[in-house]
Amino acid sequence: PCAPTTSDLSLCNNSATYCSPSTAISSFPYTENFSSATSSMNFGGEWCFSSSNSYGRIRQYSLSGDYVILMDSRTNGGTVENSMTLSLDLSSYSAADQVNLNFNRSDHGDENHTQDRVQFSPNGGTTWYTAVSNLGNVNNTSQSANATVDLAALSGFSWSSNFLVKFSQYDNYTYSMDGIAFDDVSVAIVYPPGYWLGATSTAWGTGSNWADGNVPSSSVDVVIPSSYTYAPNVNQDATCASITIASGKTLTVASGKTLTVSGTSDINGTLTGAGTFDANGTFDANTGSITMSGKLKLGSTVSSLGTLSTSTGTVEYDG
Repeated sequence: PCAPTTSDLSLCNNSATYCSPSTAISSFPYTENFSSATSSMNFGGEWCFSSSNSYGRIRQYSLSGDYVILMDSRTNGGTVENSMTLSLDLSSYSAADQVNLNFNRSDHGDENHTQDRVQFSPNGGTTWYTAVSNLGNVNNTSQSANATVDLAALSGFSWSSNFLVKFSQYDNYTYSMDGIAFDDVSVAIVYPPGYWLGATSTAWGTGSNWADGNVPSSSVDVVIPSSYTYAPNVNQDATCASITIASGKTLTVASGKTLTVSGTSDINGTLTGAGTFDANGTFDANTGSITMSGKLKLGSTVSSLGTLSTSTGTVEYDG
């Protein structure tokens, strides 16, 4: 049977401009430097390599001592499009702000063609959009970093489970008269400030529990999402610009502590605790519940108190 090796990664797939990896990366940040594979081609199932015809050649290649993926033609005069495709599962990250793609590249005599580019497909290859163009004809034989690309900011992007990123080269001569080399591909998910992960503990006042590493300030909009490790507990006096609690999730305000919200409070889950929740903007718990044994202070429009427990605690309107 056909078995690709690091001397020709597209050996088994030389009749298409892209291929479909067998697995998808769903944990981020992700990095691949193409240095760990052997002749058994163990880069990981999230990658696959293809050439549009038998002239194609894609190699794991030592360039100045650093392993890269080098694309060229195996025969002078043989025009071909080479590509490597990375599969991502982004379906769990729709609350994020950015999907940052970084990579290094070098050009080895490759003239510029439309196919010298990076593309993405949000639907498994049915539709392709260009993320980076003009990769050829840069006359830089040393690896250099491409500017960070925020895929989420590009037209055509969606948070899909079958998201493909394709790196391509097109030309008709062997290295070093033609060719493009890629290396150090990384993908990072960037959340907005105020997004709760609860990675370390329940403590509101611990920076590592927040996606950006910072405890929210009074100007930050807070989101308690539908997925986290530890549920948040306001263990110190705190302020924020607004807060949204996802359905089925709980925010606790500890005894003797106050969470002050200057703007909108959107309570779709549960608000509880022996402390004080001070809502100075619009308060809406239409699909949520309030089980506070402490105090709920309301200072503006109240759209709904949702399911309110009246057995303990105090509701105070000071607007």
